[in-house]
Amino acid sequence: MHERGALLWCGALVLGLVACSQNDITSPVSGDLATASASLTPSIGALQLSQQETPDPNDVARAVPGFAGYFLDEAGRPTVALTDPNQVASAQQALAGWLSSRGFSAASLEVRPARYDWNQLHAWYNRVWATALSVSGAAYSDVDEANNRLRFGGDLGAVSAIATAVTAAGIPADAFVVERASRVRLLADLQTSRVRPVLGGYQINFLNVGGAVGVSLLCTLGFNAISEAPPFIPNRSYVTNAHCTGTSGDAALIPMDHYQPIQDSDGDRMVNAENFIGSEVDDPSTTITLDCVDLLEGVPRLPGPCRWSDAARGEYADDVPFELGRIARPAAFDPVLGTLEIDPKRPFFKIVGEQAFAVLGETVNKVGRTTGWTGGEVTGTCVDIITDDHFLRRCQAQVAAGSAGGDSGSPVFTSTSRKGKVSDKVILAGILWGGSIEGEPQFVYSPMWNIERELGPLKTH
Repeated sequence: MHERGALLWCGALVLGLVACSQNDITSPVSGDLATASASLTPSIGALQLSQQETPDPNDVARAVPGFAGYFLDEAGRPTVALTDPNQVASAQQALAGWLSSRGFSAASLEVRPARYDWNQLHAWYNRVWATALSVSGAAYSDVDEANNRLRFGGDLGAVSAIATAVTAAGIPADAFVVERASRVRLLADLQTSRVRPVLGGYQINFLNVGGAVGVSLLCTLGFNAISEAPPFIPNRSYVTNAHCTGTSGDAALIPMDHYQPIQDSDGDRMVNAENFIGSEVDDPSTTITLDCVDLLEGVPRLPGPCRWSDAARGEYADDVPFELGRIARPAAFDPVLGTLEIDPKRPFFKIVGEQAFAVLGETVNKVGRTTGWTGGEVTGTCVDIITDDHFLRRCQAQVAAGSAGGDSGSPVFTSTSRKGKVSDKVILAGILWGGSIEGEPQFVYSPMWNIERELGPLKTH
């Protein structure tokens, strides 16, 4: 068991007051294991999967008997977990696209023996996750594919209660672990430069009242996009965190205005209209998907709202230019605290593709208005995380890298090789919304599959 630090929302830096402010890849399976296994019918074959750079693990499980997960191991080697070693050839075929897109051959695929397969672990997970997260002080729940077990986190007072609840649900002792962790907490150069056309990664400013600057909050613009779902065609859009809009998707939408870099550049406590870039238009309800509610029936009900991403979409004002497929590029990278100075020779990254799902062990990066360009290894995929305001975000990704208040909304991306070193071209992976305040540096992001599940299909490059 390793210690995990407390988490916070990295967003809304309070200006002038206090500094700092998927299609579900754990497809619901109910009933006993025999019923669950019988209900899973193949939807996509290994040959079709072989064309995908990041195949949905649920589809791989349907195509490869005994599949228990795929990831990069501790040495960075592509690995598949199997309960049946005779299925290696099927796994190599199903994961051929993932392997080749990362520069590996089929022969490079390591095999890790597993006791429990993907379907069995997820049947258990769907039986118990809501009960576990209903424990006071619970922080997250996950299926840990690298260690072939369920993984739960909570504060010191919750650890024993979570373990008792999981055991009572009939989960074998060797099939789960409970780690000590704190809940995500709300806190509501890249910072000062006024940039037109607008790019992802730069500071945005919001929350003004009646034209006068009151409480002023800072976040990061994630990425630009063109919505490809009605009724928002055509449009000129940007995506940032939903908690960087100051309004709830459950109430009547009151569009939040955004400014770049700041709404009061000259300090006269009045809005500078020339810094206005656009307004929020799409902030999905926290009951957008019934999966967040239906899974809770018959078990202790989780408090508060639930979503698959922390993402909202704004539309640019007609006179504001923006660049599709561009993310600001700082002059230097650091895993924990990067520079805010932009590289004058190479001022941006170019988005050339999207990655739907996070892959355990791969490296991702982010650019944010507070800590700049940071990045590290994905340590958790499809993690259900409950914050200290009782807001549940399903199927999120955890990364061992630095972030801080104001980084909320940061674009998360990976290299085209997915092996860590980033060139000028990148693959958009999602949007950051939280990070650690103690312990080892960590940030949390919503993968692209989750974002487009809620906001609809987006053209990002």
